[in-house]
Amino acid sequence: MWWRNSKKGPLQDLLLAQDIKSIIIIPIFLGQKFWGYAGFDDCTRARKWSEAEKALLMSFADSIANALARKNLEISLTESMHRAKEASLAKSEFLANMSHEIRTPLNGIIGFSDLLLHTQLDSEQKTYTEAIIQSGELLLGIINDVLDFSKIEAGKVELDLKATQPEALLQETLRIVQPLAQKKGLRILIDTSHSGCPPEAEYRLDETRVRQVLLNLLSNAIKFTEQGAVTLQLRCKQVGKKTSLQFAVIDTGIGIHPDNQKRIFEAFSQEDNTTTRKFGGTGLGLTISNKLLFLMGSKLKLHSLPGEGSTFYFDLEVEMLPHSAKQADSITHLAHTQAMEEPQEKLTILVADDNPMNILLTKTLLRKDLPHAQVVEVEDGIELVEKFPSLQPDLVLIDVHMPRMSGLEAVKILRNFPGGQVPMIALTASALEGDREKCLEAGMDDYLSKPFRIEELRAILKKHLKV
Repeated sequence: MWWRNSKKGPLQDLLLAQDIKSIIIIPIFLGQKFWGYAGFDDCTRARKWSEAEKALLMSFADSIANALARKNLEISLTESMHRAKEASLAKSEFLANMSHEIRTPLNGIIGFSDLLLHTQLDSEQKTYTEAIIQSGELLLGIINDVLDFSKIEAGKVELDLKATQPEALLQETLRIVQPLAQKKGLRILIDTSHSGCPPEAEYRLDETRVRQVLLNLLSNAIKFTEQGAVTLQLRCKQVGKKTSLQFAVIDTGIGIHPDNQKRIFEAFSQEDNTTTRKFGGTGLGLTISNKLLFLMGSKLKLHSLPGEGSTFYFDLEVEMLPHSAKQADSITHLAHTQAMEEPQEKLTILVADDNPMNILLTKTLLRKDLPHAQVVEVEDGIELVEKFPSLQPDLVLIDVHMPRMSGLEAVKILRNFPGGQVPMIALTASALEGDREKCLEAGMDDYLSKPFRIEELRAILKKHLKV
């Protein structure tokens, strides 16, 4: 027991205090780095440790090292996940800010250009104005593509399944793209004559996401078709208790070479660089569509021949709902008929927005449809809260991002005021996943994303003002 005669020190004191007769010390390494040691002692007798005992104790020390390594790995993974979440949050905040900053001036550009287009213009002025609108909408489309792709990649897209009539969905979708097709001299057709779907049947599906996919496909079909027609087709097939709906977009465009048919589904890709230069776009449309369809348990399929055209199609397995849509249609029509009888002279509309151009545009659009309405403007949430009680408006249009007090803070306060149950609509340049939900949770009745067209505002007015 060498330590009994060695120089006094902490180690000797420790060993003597415990009356240790024999000890073996085994180093612990994490990788190539010395971490510490494990000591095994015998307080009964002085002894020489056998090779078997050494091997057993070294194995125990290795187990400690492995446990420490696993713990360090867990800590490292947790820290990496935390950093990834922070990076994702920073990215989302950046996209939200960029979206807001770009959409705000776009609202003025597209909105005022649309108003200008409906004034007395000669043919040259009309051409220039239409070019401004088309350029603004192209930029908006690019922004929306990037935001949608980011939301899907972050796993922030949730499906909203609700009762939907497929044929009505197709009609509404075609109406959106019809002006674009007419400008190119293309026929745009809908083929539901042999669909196999009962005319009034409703199915559970995400109407918004299906429309988004169809709009992507239709926009591409129109873009890449110089002459002929674009057809939107619907087919139904019963599979047990489920119904399979097949949606197809058929064009007579340039077609796609077989070697490039897989590549076009990749992010930021088109058939080749010359296609990008000639037709423009981000190359995200098909990627976004395919990812949305994946969430719905489907995928895009393609049949195409160069020079003959393309058919993009997908199948959705859906549930048919038992109730009739005809009754709902009659109720909607009755409500609309009654709503048109409401007098417009009594209306007071309060508009809250800190951007002068947005206020001017909103007021101008409102006065086109509601010439007798009183439209009052405020610049922030505090002024909105102060003026609301005396005005007792019939409807409030509120920008979410305002100085001093945001629109979301203001609406929470207004809901507790006398008369605070009037319709309150968010007019905002925020368009990320969850923005709509935040507005509704705060107490908003509806949500309109900038830039908006007069038709969209008109639909909001009809819905909430009954005019």
